[in-house]
Amino acid sequence: TKPGLTSDAACIVVWAPNWLGDAVMAMPAIADVRKHFRRARLLVAARPAVAPLFQLVPGVDAVVTLRWRGGALDRAAMHADVATLRSACDSQPSIAILLPNSFATAWLTRRAGIPERWGYATDWRTRLLTRAVRVPADSMHQGRYYQQLVSAFNISTGPLEPIVNVTDNERERARQLLASRGWSG
Repeated sequence: TKPGLTSDAACIVVWAPNWLGDAVMAMPAIADVRKHFRRARLLVAARPAVAPLFQLVPGVDAVVTLRWRGGALDRAAMHADVATLRSACDSQPSIAILLPNSFATAWLTRRAGIPERWGYATDWRTRLLTRAVRVPADSMHQGRYYQQLVSAFNISTGPLEPIVNVTDNERERARQLLASRGWSG
């Protein structure tokens, strides 16, 4: 196999999309990554708006909340995120899979020293990636788009169904919140 394609990598960091709908549609690809890298520690790097969602996703070992938004003026947040990514795994993360197509995501991942950086070859970031995949020519469901990316790395894809684990306590808190806003069930 090619370097980095082994299913016994120490740590995998999956960059989550920034928008809630896209984050939900990324869950099947994340499940595929989890199934392929069974023994690896699986981290999801996410923006604060979507990070709590990934704490409900089965198979995710930890969620790393990142604050930098790609602007040159917010260097403190960028440096903090680089340090967070560097220390996210007990050992150096071996692979980062970048679901967002942004240049900033690839640049930050490279700055963090993650040796394998995989993603779509878009937004002038190809040179920052160690494995760059052409964007599919055909239009497709966003969930399939993310699965198409992971399948390019010889990761088998499964059903296009997002799965979350919601505890009884979380359900009760949701009921209380809705009732406090006037919902009667």
